[in-house]
Amino acid sequence: ECKHNITYWMDEEYIGIGAGAHSYSKGYRYNNYPNVPKYIDATQKGNAIQNKVKVTVKDELEEFMFMGLRMTDGILKKRFKDRFKKDIYDAYGSELCELKKLGLLIEDNNYIKLSNYGVDVSNKVFEYFIK
Repeated sequence: ECKHNITYWMDEEYIGIGAGAHSYSKGYRYNNYPNVPKYIDATQKGNAIQNKVKVTVKDELEEFMFMGLRMTDGILKKRFKDRFKKDIYDAYGSELCELKKLGLLIEDNNYIKLSNYGVDVSNKVFEYFIK
């Protein structure tokens, strides 16, 4: 795990500063102008944001799953329930059962994580959660 990426993988807010920087705050993703002169001009006018996009609940669910599975510990099931107000199996029961059956996921009382084989084919695992 790279400490720099953990903020993204844990779906926490972050602020990017500078030309081309990206941010995530209060359910929106932002990116600043990538062109430095344009960024400087926009900053002087009070707004360097080029794009602002609302993140949908569907996006949040998908990202929570594939980002969480990038973590060594995997997804804390309680954290999913706290965040989305439903059990992880209510959202992804068939996908989780299939992936466990294929030996790609391991589950204990608290966590769901990639197996060693699941790590090797993680991009295929993530596809199960992107609808």
